[in-house]
Amino acid sequence: MASVVESKTPIATKLALVCALAVSATAFAGDAAQIGQEPSYREGELIASSSADADALARIPGLIQMGERVIAFFDRAYAAILAGEVPHQRLLNNPFVTVSEIFGRALKEIRDLKGTGELGPHGDQLITVLAESRHKADRNANLIRQMLAEPKPYVSAIDRKGLVALAKLSREAASSFNS
Repeated sequence: MASVVESKTPIATKLALVCALAVSATAFAGDAAQIGQEPSYREGELIASSSADADALARIPGLIQMGERVIAFFDRAYAAILAGEVPHQRLLNNPFVTVSEIFGRALKEIRDLKGTGELGPHGDQLITVLAESRHKADRNANLIRQMLAEPKPYVSAIDRKGLVALAKLSREAASSFNS
């Protein structure tokens, strides 16, 4: 069970929410960490300290590291989807829309702190990693959506000979402008 000690400062509270959202998005997407590799955050513990901001800010590099692994995972997933290596059933049950929404929520919490210095020396980098994670998850979701959408055929009664004649007239008119 995760232990969470309530924090009274706004920065620590925001970072606690961002940490929880990032960890849940990572778990939902299938964390890219190798088996046996230690995660960069302490499992079962969300920003839980009484020394609020300092402890919360100290966790940002771990969040950035985790976010970079997630981005690499999303890039590998994108390449596998494009290459047709992902079974159709997995495409139907993909987590990317939900993960994108989770990262979007985390980004919304701290976006207004960009450039203020309130998040310490790594704060802007954390915001960038969250935004890139959301973008990559959204990109993967859109690719899958496009792949699964059935094309709707358009039946037309266009006179093909007339269309060819129109194209010839257009080319002649265009060539007279270039001379």
